[in-house]
Amino acid sequence: MIRINIINNTDISESILTYLEDWFDREFGHTGIEWAKPQWYLIMKNNQEIIGRIGIIKRKINVNGKEIDVGGITGVIIKKEFRGKGLSKTMLKKTAEFIKEILKLKFALLLCRDRVVPVYEKCNWYIVHGPTLFEQKNGPQEYSNNTMIINLSNDEWPGGPIQLQGLPW
Repeated sequence: MIRINIINNTDISESILTYLEDWFDREFGHTGIEWAKPQWYLIMKNNQEIIGRIGIIKRKINVNGKEIDVGGITGVIIKKEFRGKGLSKTMLKKTAEFIKEILKLKFALLLCRDRVVPVYEKCNWYIVHGPTLFEQKNGPQEYSNNTMIINLSNDEWPGGPIQLQGLPW
């Protein structure tokens, strides 16, 4: 039985939190980028087995000189044997609902590689052009792949340079 929960990271046991973070590191840690830690996790289980996860971050960013609050999506992962079944679409939909209805935000933003853009486009995400800048220990960096958003309101995305004002997600 597939179940989805969104949990504040402070309410997750240390062992599960470590598992979720290690899973992210195995999938995305090879980039040399220091990533922000999620404030919430969407966790998908098949019976008791964790089969999917999405990290969620709420942050005020700067887009073309305008500060806006966004929901950041990080570390979208589904176990290989559960891929191709529409589960990532289900997780992304639940995450967008959480960002809109619970966090009361108008936009969500994610960073991704070219090969996964079609997955997000099927869920109404679209590429926005920056550049997208973020902080690292050695100073500001520009993200070299894609920045995508989903509009959760009737507001228009401001467009232009994006400053994440902290670590990327």
